[in-house]
This record gives sequence, C-alpha cells and structure tokens, in this order.
Amino acid sequence: MAAIQESRTDQPKTTPPPFQPPPPLLVSDSYAKDAILAWFHGEFAAANAIIDTLCGHLAQVATSSNDYDLAFAAIHRRRLNWIPVIQMQKYHSIADV
Repeated sequence: MAAIQESRTDQPKTTPPPFQPPPPLLVSDSYAKDAILAWFHGEFAAANAIIDTLCGHLAQVATSSNDYDLAFAAIHRRRLNWIPVIQMQKYHSIADV
C-alpha cells in the first residue's frame, strides 16, 4: 500500500485548464422568437397549474363555500387578460398588442 501512495506523490500535479464556455450558438431570429414564446407558454402553464392548485386547496380548507369567491374571480379575470396577448404575440409585437 505504501508503494502505491509513494508513486502517486511522485507524479507532478497538473492544474486543469481554465474553463472556457462554448462559443455562442447563432440561431435565426424566428427560431429565437419561437423558443422564447415556447418558454413563455411553459411558464404560464406552470403558473396556471400552481394557481389552480392553490385555489383548490383554499376551496377545500375554507369554512364557508364562498369565502374565497371574490379572490377566485379576480384571479380568473387576470388570467383571461393574458390569453389573447400570448396567442397573438406570435404575429405581433407586445407593443402592438
């Protein structure tokens, strides 16, 4: 075992080369726009799922059946405002919509 340890200490210590990030990937503008829109769709879907889960939980723990009705209605109205914007952004800039 001592021979193995001696041979490891005899080897020169090398430092790894500094990290170099890969060169940026060049893509077309339309691909980049589609990619960011797909990301937005995913984020909004995740946010909507979280909101639905929280609203469902609140509805289960509420002492009365209409404790959170005003909050649920407000959340629903806010979400409805974004549906046309997200769908039309593919064809128009956010400033146009």
